[in-house]
Amino acid sequence: MARAIAAGKSDQGRVRKTNDDAFRIYHEDVASAGRGFLFAVADGIGTYRAGGQAAWMAVDQLSLYFRLPREMFEGQKTFEDLLFKANDAITNLRTQQQGYYGMGCTLTALLVDPRFTLGILYQVGDSMAYLLRRRKLVPITTPHKEEGGKGLSNHLGLGDQLRVDRSRMQLELGDTLLLCTDGVCGYLQPSEMEKLLLDSDEPRDAAEALVAASVDRGDDNCTAIVVRITA
Repeated sequence: MARAIAAGKSDQGRVRKTNDDAFRIYHEDVASAGRGFLFAVADGIGTYRAGGQAAWMAVDQLSLYFRLPREMFEGQKTFEDLLFKANDAITNLRTQQQGYYGMGCTLTALLVDPRFTLGILYQVGDSMAYLLRRRKLVPITTPHKEEGGKGLSNHLGLGDQLRVDRSRMQLELGDTLLLCTDGVCGYLQPSEMEKLLLDSDEPRDAAEALVAASVDRGDDNCTAIVVRITA
């Protein structure tokens, strides 16, 4: 039977005064729930503190997927409802509370079935997911960027304008998945990320190496989750 080994790492970087990234790994501690596993990264945008608050609101809201009582649980629909509730909560703060103007966040989330054979990806914004299979790294999400690549065309906090990309993928033994904010994928080339993943024996080593390289290269918050499907 397959299982997953996962680890995450986040760093505010050398320039930013705060870390507006957030990540969550709902893994071994929720295995008994029988609802699968969740890996999520978010990158806050907006005014001081508001971006980071939005990112944590998003990833923490998704934890309810594992805590809702059985009679209220509807599988994938439950997860998607929670995602849109996070969007609504962020939108309300953004529009109704002084000091939260421009508040929002990206979100890249991977929901995996209990047998680790099927993954469902949810993509909002320009954080990214990649698949390393048979020693080749390929992107499996598409960033939501404005024409010219200078800004986001989509993020949590847009109210009714939010759009969520969903995709399903079959998982195989030996697969490694990388979820990261643009502080990583915006500064490291895919070939560099591929090498760091291949050179690392454990997901924790890989996540730390990816973030360390990103801190050296860029000026943004850096966050990575590495998930390895193994026997």
